[in-house]
Amino acid sequence: MGLLVILNNYMHDLAAGTWLAANAFRWALVKRHAPLSPEMADATHGVDLLAAASLVYVIVGGLIRLAAFGTYEMSEALAKGQGVLLGFKHALFILAIVAGEVLRRRTKRLGQAPA
Repeated sequence: MGLLVILNNYMHDLAAGTWLAANAFRWALVKRHAPLSPEMADATHGVDLLAAASLVYVIVGGLIRLAAFGTYEMSEALAKGQGVLLGFKHALFILAIVAGEVLRRRTKRLGQAPA
């Protein structure tokens, strides 16, 4: 079970970074090339799907992580004296999720984001 929790934690962190990166890419593309041609808009559909899938995994993986947090993550971090670092890391990841959402909304305001 511990190995699955570690894998989920890794994928959860990766999904958070992917959410931010996909939205940053989409925002930069639209800001520079707005309005997007139909071909370019179709090509960015995969980025939109990747961003959406990443956010879904952040939520689902986060629920799994929360359920296992006390048993697998927090006790180990506290034993190693890393409780503050773990809290800081989670604050950074929350910031990444919020930043991704801000970029998604800015892109939508430019009229080039999916619904």
